[in-house]
Amino acid sequence: MDLSRSLSPEHLSLHVKDAEAYVSEVRNAGIVTLGDTPPALVDYCAGPSHVLPTSGWARFRGGLSIYDFLKQRAVVRAKGIEKDLWSAAVDIANYEGFMWHGRSIGARYE
Repeated sequence: MDLSRSLSPEHLSLHVKDAEAYVSEVRNAGIVTLGDTPPALVDYCAGPSHVLPTSGWARFRGGLSIYDFLKQRAVVRAKGIEKDLWSAAVDIANYEGFMWHGRSIGARYE
């Protein structure tokens, strides 16, 4: 499992006794096949997308899914914020060199 975490393979085949017991230990793999399941079956008809992360990219993401085609958006309304919170945001903005970000926060809450 340590080697698998390090390599982050596109396909990881758990061809071991009681393979299901090891699934929870898998951290980085594009797709995991269990027991006698041939990895190539995934490529053609097992169900999951065959667009899988290669070259170790399974450390950062899984295979292509419907979620890759959905656009997320965040909406925030900040009312009644405590001074220590917005003041900390101003301090962070200034520390990062984003003076105008800090000023835009201060102008709304001071």
